Amino acid sequence: MSQRAEYLLYVVCGLIAVAMLRAGIGPVYVMIVAVAMLLLIPPVFVKMAMARNARKFGRELDSPFLAEVLLDGQPVATLTDRVVTEMFWRKYKIAPLAPELEDIIMNDDLWDEDRFTFRDPVSKHVCIAGVFAGARPHVRDGIINLRGLYFLPEAAARKLWDSYFKATAARKSTPTQSE
Repeated sequence: MSQRAEYLLYVVCGLIAVAMLRAGIGPVYVMIVAVAMLLLIPPVFVKMAMARNARKFGRELDSPFLAEVLLDGQPVATLTDRVVTEMFWRKYKIAPLAPELEDIIMNDDLWDEDRFTFRDPVSKHVCIAGVFAGARPHVRDGIINLRGLYFLPEAAARKLWDSYFKATAARKSTPTQSE
């Protein structure tokens, strides 16, 4: 719901309160209704805002967490055992699908180049980029620290990723005042 619609809803609630007063309903009842509206409406707006953000930017997968790690569209590893370490950062257990794939997931250059994508094996929603944390090596003892693993349908994820790169390229090409 847009901010304009939220204001409109508050105006409607105000009009209801005025109509109640004019209809002869006592001010105590009007205050009770007004307080009830003030307590009930904000949580609805919060839920609607969260749903809007999930549609736009994706959402974290539910627990128990399981995601595939893809390189060039091919699964090479799984992420499991999510642990929240800070507000946005999560630690995951990463395991190669086959012993010969361990060198691929341990390759820091591939992580630095954002070559890996992530896919929910159930819904097939994808996360095109997760941001890794810390210095090399990125994978330590089968654990990787990531943020931004928000999953969307693939077409929406690609659109979001493309718009991000266009915005980033535009910012980089805009001269600053010091130039």
